[in-house]
Amino acid sequence: MKKNKVLLIVIIGLMVFTSGCQATITTTSTTEVSITTTQDLVSTTIDLYDYSDFSGLFLTDPETQLSQVEDDYYLYFYGPGCTSCNTIKQEVLSIINDLTSTKVYLVETDALEDINELISISHTPSLVHVVNHLVESAYEGAAEVLPVFQIME
Repeated sequence: MKKNKVLLIVIIGLMVFTSGCQATITTTSTTEVSITTTQDLVSTTIDLYDYSDFSGLFLTDPETQLSQVEDDYYLYFYGPGCTSCNTIKQEVLSIINDLTSTKVYLVETDALEDINELISISHTPSLVHVVNHLVESAYEGAAEVLPVFQIME
């Protein structure tokens, strides 16, 4: 009997788990099994913004990264497979969406060749402040990049 009960719990647990929910299984007696499911929040997270929402801000040619019309702007370098970039993505894009006076260009970076040779950064996410077509400052890693974006708000 106990073997059947354990098997039942395992089967029900697998059914609940594979359907995208987490389950709490409680046994209240030798014949009664109670299952409480909770929605798996990770699978239902909705991204408010995507990089493609900002197509007018993309710079694809490294030669143009330091030659934009503005005299004062930022370049945000991100990698599509970068975990840190994805962690801060929604906050960064939300701030960029709300900016009125500061310009931030987006640069998708897969390799060092995607970065202008005069910009000294080595990984993503990175934020580079450009003033008069020269690098004023550079911030690398989510811990440095995010606070600068938060100041821009």
